[in-house]
Amino acid sequence: MIMRKMMVSWSLLKDVLCALVSVGFIECRINNNGRRKRGYYITSKGEEFLHIFENKEIRDLLKSVNVATS
Repeated sequence: MIMRKMMVSWSLLKDVLCALVSVGFIECRINNNGRRKRGYYITSKGEEFLHIFENKEIRDLLKSVNVATS
């Protein structure tokens, strides 16, 4: 679903997911409901990171030092 909506290749998506898992923003769980299927879930660390970018003052600060926020 994500690949179709974002129009990215599996290898690129896999690299992004692995990077997010390695820094602890998401976690991978195996759902064994008849079919072995992976699910990716946001962690509390990932939620905290997203809340930082919801804060307008932080976004403005990042823009002032030329860090892309969108």
